[in-house]
Amino acid sequence: MSAIFFDIDGTIFDGKEIHQEVIQAIQATQAKGHYCFIASGRPRSFISDVVLKIGFDGYILANGATILFEEKTLSNMYLPQEPVKQLLDYCDDQKIEYILLTENAGYLRNNCKYLRHFYPMAHVDTSDFITDFNNKDILEHLVKIEVHPETEEQYNMFKKILGEEFFIMLPAGSGVAEVSRRDVDKGTAIRNVLQYLNLSLSDSYAFGDGANDIGMFEAVGHPIAMANASDDVKRQAEYICESVYDNGVAKELKRLFL
Repeated sequence: MSAIFFDIDGTIFDGKEIHQEVIQAIQATQAKGHYCFIASGRPRSFISDVVLKIGFDGYILANGATILFEEKTLSNMYLPQEPVKQLLDYCDDQKIEYILLTENAGYLRNNCKYLRHFYPMAHVDTSDFITDFNNKDILEHLVKIEVHPETEEQYNMFKKILGEEFFIMLPAGSGVAEVSRRDVDKGTAIRNVLQYLNLSLSDSYAFGDGANDIGMFEAVGHPIAMANASDDVKRQAEYICESVYDNGVAKELKRLFL
């Protein structure tokens, strides 16, 4: 029995769809008795129904802040409240857009025009986002925040306010900074899952393509990079499979397990 962890974007999702060959290979691997997990930077509210309908055994979400297994929450690592409150007060004062993310919901006000345009392009359904809320009511339940800085000065102020407890990632071209706890990542969450399932390192696999997958690769016995992955990710991999556009995950699962 093994545990296999899959990133979403650029790994099983090619920007347009998850191919049926990939879905069938994942489900066939589960039928052989192996556990299949999503391990994503996305929080629960950003996971599409297409992914959910595949029927994964568990989910590592918000870059490891939330761990779910068989519909049970194993852990939630919430953001420290006081620095977050200072950040949000600064954003409100400067009219900087942000979304607040709890284990199950996204909170985004209607006047956040940039973010409301951005998320559909990132294949996130905004229809269930909560628009009328008070920050103080959800402050203690946040697993992640995403913010839209318009200047480098604002971005630098984020780092000054939050300090060393937080990790801030601003993917090139997105205009959206992801704020999470520095002591939370996919790798730490995977180690917790393996311990919970009583599985050895040699029985763990991970598929990924991006920088936030490197921690995941360091936590498993068999890290597998997509051919479309960055060079830094490929250097951390034991094996490089075919690209997401060529259904590389499906082909590698068949080679390993089917």
